[in-house]
Amino acid sequence: MRQLQEILRPLIAELRSGRKTVEISELWGASKALFLFELFRESKRPLLIVTASEEDSTLLADDLRFFSDALAGPGDTSQKPEILTFPAWGVLPFEADSPDSNTVGERMRFLYHLTTKGSGIYIAPVQAVMQKLPPWELFADSVRTITTGQQTDPDVLSNALVT
Repeated sequence: MRQLQEILRPLIAELRSGRKTVEISELWGASKALFLFELFRESKRPLLIVTASEEDSTLLADDLRFFSDALAGPGDTSQKPEILTFPAWGVLPFEADSPDSNTVGERMRFLYHLTTKGSGIYIAPVQAVMQKLPPWELFADSVRTITTGQQTDPDVLSNALVT
């Protein structure tokens, strides 16, 4: 039986050579998560996974976190990738309801990590990917990072938050 790394190396070489797509099949259950986790570790590049549903996204994220914990070893955070999901709004565009604040926060956290951190495993159901986002420049210009101990002018911060 071949090792997973032996299977991954030719696929990663194909992607690095400029090939846009590589077809993988015959993966069921948690084997998808193991394959994707090892693909992330071997390629050393961010991984964006689009799933068919929000439930599939949640299950895959749980499986990926399991393999991240099991394969990285206890206390070894250097090998553990950030695993984030991108939830759908949960309301239809014509409904009077606003999206849940947790959903808004998770979407913003996902986009922030995607734009600033880069490395990680990002999982999004197709429904969430199809929903409109603010223009890239607007989002990037709106991000403000405040760290502990940093001095910030309250008027400047309040104007940025209002904007």
